[in-house]
Amino acid sequence: MTGSGRFFTLGEALAVFIPRDGASLATATAYRRTVAGSELNVAAAVLRLGHPARFVTVVGRDGLGDAVDQALTGWGIDARVGRSDRPTGTLVRELATGGPTAAVHLRAASAATELGPDQVDAAWSPDVAAVFVTGITAVRSPSASAAVRHTVELARAAGAVVVCDPNLRPRIAGPDAFARALSTIRGLVDVAVGDPAELALLSGTSPADAPAALLEQGCRLVITKFGAGGAHAVDAAGTYSAPSQATGVVDTVGAGDAFAGGVIAGLLEGATVAEMLDLGSAVAARVVATAGDIEGLPFRDEMGGAR
Repeated sequence: MTGSGRFFTLGEALAVFIPRDGASLATATAYRRTVAGSELNVAAAVLRLGHPARFVTVVGRDGLGDAVDQALTGWGIDARVGRSDRPTGTLVRELATGGPTAAVHLRAASAATELGPDQVDAAWSPDVAAVFVTGITAVRSPSASAAVRHTVELARAAGAVVVCDPNLRPRIAGPDAFARALSTIRGLVDVAVGDPAELALLSGTSPADAPAALLEQGCRLVITKFGAGGAHAVDAAGTYSAPSQATGVVDTVGAGDAFAGGVIAGLLEGATVAEMLDLGSAVAARVVATAGDIEGLPFRDEMGGAR
């Protein structure tokens, strides 16, 4: 499971508003605006670790869409940004420090629900070596679901590695809706990453049975995330474990995406499973120590001993 080349993903890039000084949504009067989104976070992580990353999205013809476009350009992501008359997706959230976290999702019928296979075709190139998809995009609309399925089909035809994180978001849709959306790519995934409940949605089984079921369905590697409890992986050769490397927590949002980005970077470099897990854990530890999803993502030369 080795390779090199371009990373490819698609999804929603959100304008994200976080209260300054760690205030609650109920009391905050000043906010910092940033940009984030699960697939975008992974693309940014892969890019900072030294690999070309392409991201396909749709934003509104509004000021927040302009802000998203400018952020992607500034970060150096190869972004293919479509425009829509629908509004740019927006998230207003508190810092996630381990307890209950308030968040307001203003993304129903947002511009990103207009993602479709045509945008994927326009952005695809033969140098793509790995793709990343999530249930978040697959559950948003019929056209977005078709775009996810089409991306996976293109990757399979090209011999690119398909990585999937179900990424259950109950504030977007319930588990049943996620399971239905993910069923369209069941059996077409090479690397599955998620917590036990999320892997169960992808496999169509119970959390306990999910890793074995996913391997039977064609996955070459299944990685189960346990948050502060680290990660566990299984493939045809055996099992692997990696502890969390976090030493301080400022904001846990984006940690799973950072972990996936590190794993994918390792995959593109031909790393062993143990090395992939170690890199993913190291990247995630940097992110949770910083407010925001992308701000704490490290560059390759900052990784020290991590591959």
